[in-house]
Amino acid sequence: MPLSVDQCGYPCGDGPGPGVRHVTFGFDLGHSGHLHPNRSPTRGAAALEVSLDTEPLPGELTDQTADDDRAVIRTANPRIRAIGIVVPARDEEAHIQRCLRGLASALEQSPRGLACAVCLVLDRCTDRTPELALSELARLHIRGTALPVQVLYNDRRATVGALRDAGLRRALRRLPEGPAAATWLLSTDADTTVEPGWVVDHIRHADAGADAVAGLADLDDPDSLGPHGRRRYAGILAAGMHDDRHTHVYGANLGVRADAYLDVGGFPSVATGEDQQLLARLRAAGHRIATPTDVRVRTSSRLHGRATGGLAELLRGLPMTAESITAESITAEPVPAPAT
Repeated sequence: MPLSVDQCGYPCGDGPGPGVRHVTFGFDLGHSGHLHPNRSPTRGAAALEVSLDTEPLPGELTDQTADDDRAVIRTANPRIRAIGIVVPARDEEAHIQRCLRGLASALEQSPRGLACAVCLVLDRCTDRTPELALSELARLHIRGTALPVQVLYNDRRATVGALRDAGLRRALRRLPEGPAAATWLLSTDADTTVEPGWVVDHIRHADAGADAVAGLADLDDPDSLGPHGRRRYAGILAAGMHDDRHTHVYGANLGVRADAYLDVGGFPSVATGEDQQLLARLRAAGHRIATPTDVRVRTSSRLHGRATGGLAELLRGLPMTAESITAESITAEPVPAPAT
């Protein structure tokens, strides 16, 4: 296992795994709420699992089952007190700075006192993504303090599911100890810009009782699809809309309570569809999933992405002529997540 070194040059001794090294920016909030510059993460996975065990909490939620009159008692979730964010990136020099600025804006509007940790996972980059990311991070501040970002470098072949999972678990290790149910994990992508209210919107739904939130993603340049491709894509989206909820899934706009995430094993290590599989696991385990239409991000409308089976592949397959569009071709299939 390689030695990990933080920005100050001190060995952390608990590297994130083969082929991975990291650099730390910003701060972590300690148990007392004070700032601890560049504190090393908790040592050892076992310590992580112990500190994130769900604690008994006061209050209950009561749901009625569909088959009988017996009430199902659930322990009420606490209000969110910490957030962890993962951003996987591979050769995203055209988007990474805008992505990081969007995250800084969203964190700037987050509730005061909210502990936060961001993990940027750079995956085998061959362009200027690392340099541009580091230079942008050096300039970004939240309320006068550096953006709390840790950068992981991966130089071995890995699935996007494994990258998202590694980033979220690293972010968890850098957050203060506390009940996992009070920590919200967020996933987005490097070719995506979150809205200023993104963090606040997720927390609002979490505090209303959701264990996971699947938001929507708007294309940054839908006109690039041409009139026929744009119409076809609009039809796919409309087919999955149901009043104030939807059936689409985007890894670029997904949030989940940490206890629920750990309960189902996190993002699966798959090359594509890791977001849909995570939600399927959560549903199967009985966790509450919200699919609001008011939690949105803006993502790239490019036709060539970083992985097979992602949004870019779907957009590339849209018809270019009116003759190729039929009513039967418009289905309510979930839109694939933007792939890094």
